[in-house]
Amino acid sequence: MRHASLIGWMEATSRLPADRALVTLSYAQSLDGALSARGGSPTAISCDAALEACHVIRSRHDGIMVGSGTILSDNPMLTVRRVRGRNPRPVILDSGLRTPPGSAVFASGESPLIFCGEDAGAEAEGRLEDAGAEVRRLPLEGVATAGGGSGVSRGVMGSREGPGERGCRDGRKAREEGPADEGGQGERKGPGERDGREGRADEGGRLPLGRVLRVLRECGLGSVMVEGGGRLIGDFLRSGLWDRAAINAAPFWLGGCGIDYAAGVKIRMDDVRWVTCDSDVFCLGVRAK
Repeated sequence: MRHASLIGWMEATSRLPADRALVTLSYAQSLDGALSARGGSPTAISCDAALEACHVIRSRHDGIMVGSGTILSDNPMLTVRRVRGRNPRPVILDSGLRTPPGSAVFASGESPLIFCGEDAGAEAEGRLEDAGAEVRRLPLEGVATAGGGSGVSRGVMGSREGPGERGCRDGRKAREEGPADEGGQGERKGPGERDGREGRADEGGRLPLGRVLRVLRECGLGSVMVEGGGRLIGDFLRSGLWDRAAINAAPFWLGGCGIDYAAGVKIRMDDVRWVTCDSDVFCLGVRAK
């Protein structure tokens, strides 16, 4: 069976955490770790076989998560198309409710679940709900308080990826996901987000990852695939609130932008496996305890 090794790995690592959704980090990168060549424009990265593997991974998750910058820059559908399987529910971290109601994600057949800050605009919320979204408000962390201090942010992220967050999103979706993605183009693109805003909500606040994951579990989403952007993936790595990763490496150097997290910090995986997909490889592993 095609992708049997990948499917077997997912089944073997599918034990759910006690009180939150299981998190799989999945993105494509070049040999030098770049997710996009330059900010603002998606870059083709994955080969066709790796794209198909990406859709296999999607089909085996209850939800698929991106930040608002990925929606704005790539307009992804976030659906399963290259293999048979059900669509995961889109989960968008968007503290300021910048997601356009006409985004392609609304055509997935699954109601997008959008997390925003408590002060996000009511009119924007109404438009998104009219389009079919469910909006959940959470208090932002890291926002200055009346006493001049700020909330504590344990590696959590806001969901403001700018039209291009600095870490360039998952690297995989753009070519095969935008409104024109059904044209059969063969490589996964990195998002080309560069602005650095995905990890900041409204100039300082961040959506609390732990609470987001608990709400997902309460909503019946036992597992979520985090595709990007790069700053969002970096926030998950810093927080430790991830369980496994499926990283697609393509056989070329790109010299662009990559995941945004503290330089010099080693974050290890255990039980590592390598799976070949034509010219690309997947590195599979679980978070080291």
